[in-house]
Formats: sequence, C-alpha cells, structure tokens
Amino acid sequence: MSTFVLSDRSYTRREAVWAACNSLAAASEKPSVSKVRGYYKGGSDTDVQADIHAWYERLFSHHCAQAAGQGMPDEVAELMRQLWATATAAAQGHLAHEKSLLTQERAQLTQEHAQMVELVQEKQRHLEQVQGELAGQTTSLAVSQERLQQALQMNEGLKAEQGVLLQRLDAMQQAIDERDRRHTEAMQLLSSQYQDSLANLNADHKSRLAEFEAAGVQNEQRYRGMERHMLQQIEEARAKSLHWEGEALSLRSRNQTEVDLVKSQLQNARSTIDASRGEINALKGQLTALNLQRDAMIKELALASVVASPALVEEKDGRQLDLLDAGVIEDELKTMGNGGIGAITLRETDPDGICE
Repeated sequence: MSTFVLSDRSYTRREAVWAACNSLAAASEKPSVSKVRGYYKGGSDTDVQADIHAWYERLFSHHCAQAAGQGMPDEVAELMRQLWATATAAAQGHLAHEKSLLTQERAQLTQEHAQMVELVQEKQRHLEQVQGELAGQTTSLAVSQERLQQALQMNEGLKAEQGVLLQRLDAMQQAIDERDRRHTEAMQLLSSQYQDSLANLNADHKSRLAEFEAAGVQNEQRYRGMERHMLQQIEEARAKSLHWEGEALSLRSRNQTEVDLVKSQLQNARSTIDASRGEINALKGQLTALNLQRDAMIKELALASVVASPALVEEKDGRQLDLLDAGVIEDELKTMGNGGIGAITLRETDPDGICE
C-alpha cells in the first residue's frame, strides 16, 4: 500500500486525520491510529483517536441522512431528513458538551499529574541530593541514616500519591469509556427508534397507497361505466336526431310538393279568375249595349203605340192605364222587361186578343 505524508502547513490536525481516514476507507481499510500515522505524523495519539471518532460519527450521520426517506414521498422524506438532522444535532451537541467536560477534567488531571510528576522529580532530586550528602557525610552516619529514612518515607509517600493519581486517572478513563459507551447506546437507541419510525411510516405509506390505488380502480371502473352509459345515450340521441332529421326532410319535401301544387292551383285559379273577370267585363259591356238598345226600343215602341192608338187604354191590376202618357208607358216597359215588351208588341199586333 502506497502512503503519503500530509503537510501540517496545508491542513489542520483534524482535516489531516480525516483526509487520512478517507484514503484508508477508499483502500477498503479501517482507520486506526497506527494506520493514520502512515499519513500524518503530528498530534498526540489521544487527539488523533478523537479525530478518528469524529470522522466515524460524521460518516454515520451522512449515511443515515442519505438513507432517510428512501422509497417514500418527497415531503415525508424531507421531514424525516429534517427530523434526523435535528436529532443528530441535539445528540452531537450533548456529546460535544460531555466531551468538553471530559476534556476539561482530563486537562485538569493532566495538569495535576504534571505537577505531581514535577513534585516527584523535585523530591527525587532532593532525595539524590540527600543521598549525596549522606554519601559525603561519613562522619554522621546516624544522622544520615535518619535523613535517608525520612527520604525513603518521603519517597514512599510520593509513590503512594502517584498511585492515587494513577487510580484517579484510571477512574477518569473508565468514566470516559462509560460515557462513550452510554453515548454509543444512546445513538444505537436513537437509530433503532428512527428505523422503527421509518418502518411504521413506510407501512402506513404502503397502506395508504394501496387504499388510494383501490379507490383509483373503483373510480376508474365507475368512470368507464358512466362513459359507456353516456356514449350509449349519445348514440341513441344521435340515432333519434338522424331519424327526426329524416322525418323533417321528408315532411319538408311533402310540404314543398303540396305547397307547389297549391301554388300551381292558385295560379290556375288566378288565371281563371282573370279570364272570368275579362268575360264578365265583356258581358257587362254587352249588357250595357243591350240595355241601351232596349231603352231605345222602348222609346220607339212607346212612340209607335202613341201614334197607332192614341185613345187606347189598358186595364192592368184593377187600374186604368192611359197609353197616351208615354212617360208612364216607358217606365212600365222598363219595369216589365222584355216580357212586357213582347206583351205590348202582341197587343199592338192583336189588339182584340184573338191570338189568346
């Protein structure tokens, strides 16, 4: 496996560690402190291990955010991603707060440890000084032995204090491990709850989708039935319309024929009336001419009767008619008409009534 060393000047420590983790993951290798050291030499192992944990947390959050909402509607998926982001941010904030507290405690313990180590070193130097003095003071062996005993006692006390410090460090490390374990369990519980919620939402979505599909099938069948019924009604209406259009055309044709016949008969009647009017006018002319001729003949007959028999008197209707009154005779003749003219003519030709 080819490795490269990241420059401390181009990356921060966390960026360099994360870049090394990305390179290891791309090579299908699990990132660890020893493997990251092949890419990055800076920083302490504790800081590098913390950066590796942060890289795993970021990778897990990114994976969960990508997996959230798959196979679900866009609105539900967006809500689930927002829920996951909010929960992750809250968990990360809580974890960051605990890590900050642990970091402060670790820094305090590290400072106390450094102070204790410095004190032990100082005591060790003092012990060495005392031992040197004891070695140089051969004349005061008892005093030197007493001082040596004191130094040994002091050394034992320092060792005891150092043991206490180590125990406190172990207890702090155990507390850190316990908090990490609780955090991991909390993250697992949150992930399990999220998966359960996601499964419930998927099941509810599938159930609603099935209901919508069933309702869609029923609506489609209902629509098809209504469409067939409407098409049937349209066809029946179209057939009736065509029938009535045919009837209307036939009736219009018959009516037109009858109208044409009536018009022809009316025209013939008008022609006949016009011809009759002509004949009537001609007859009126002839009648007028005959009336004129009759009037002339009456006048002639009246004059002739007056001339032929001036004293002739005819009894008619129980009264005496004086034929000398030519005007009365003329009026009577007009009233009697042609029959009276014939009677007068007959009397003129047969005054004695022999022809009767």
